[in-house]
Amino acid sequence: MKKIAIISMLLVSTLSVGAQTENTQESSRSKPAAACKPFSLGLPMGIGANAGLIGIGAEYGFAKHFSAGAGAGIGSWGYKYFGEAKYYFKDDCFKGSALGLAYTYATGISDVDVKGIETVYGKKDVKMDLDPVSNLAIAYYHYWGMGRRRINRFYLSVGYSVCLSSVTYTVKGYPVSPLTGQGATTMNVLAPGGLVLGLGFYFGL
Repeated sequence: MKKIAIISMLLVSTLSVGAQTENTQESSRSKPAAACKPFSLGLPMGIGANAGLIGIGAEYGFAKHFSAGAGAGIGSWGYKYFGEAKYYFKDDCFKGSALGLAYTYATGISDVDVKGIETVYGKKDVKMDLDPVSNLAIAYYHYWGMGRRRINRFYLSVGYSVCLSSVTYTVKGYPVSPLTGQGATTMNVLAPGGLVLGLGFYFGL
C-alpha cells in the first residue's frame, strides 16, 4: 500500500509540474514580447520645432541611452533642416524622458509678401528677401510607446532655440519702406528662435 501511495504522489506531482509548464508556455505565447527598434521614421511638428511647422525625420539609437537624428520640414522662414543628438534617461528602448541638442538651418525665402507690417510710412504690405538663419536648440522630450509591441512612439517636447547668426532680411520695392522698431520686432518673432513646442509620431522599422 505504501508503494502504491508513493507512486500515486509522484504521478500527481509530475502531472502538476507538466500543467504548470504548459500554462507558462501558453501565457508567454499569448503575450507578444516587447520589441526594440533602434531605427525609426517620423512626422515631427510644432511651433519653433526643429523641422518647422511640419516635416519628416529619422532617428537611430546607437547605444542604450543615446540616439542621433536628422530631418527636414517647412516653417515661417522657408525650408528647415536639422541634426540632433538625444540622451534618454532610462534604458527603455528610447522611450520615457530625454534631453535633445539640435542644430537647425532655415533657408530663408525670396520675394515673400509680408502683410500689414509697420513701416515709416505706416502699415504696409511689403516684399522681402529673408536670409538664411542658423540656430542651436535644446529641448526636453517625453516618449510613449504605442501599439501592442510598443515599437511606435508618440512624443511631446518643450525647449528653447537661440540664433547663431543675425536675423537679416531685405525690404524690396521702390521706394523702399524701411521698417519701424515695431516692424523689426515682428520680423524677429517670425524668425526661428525662442520657445520651442513640439509633438510627433515615430514608427519603428
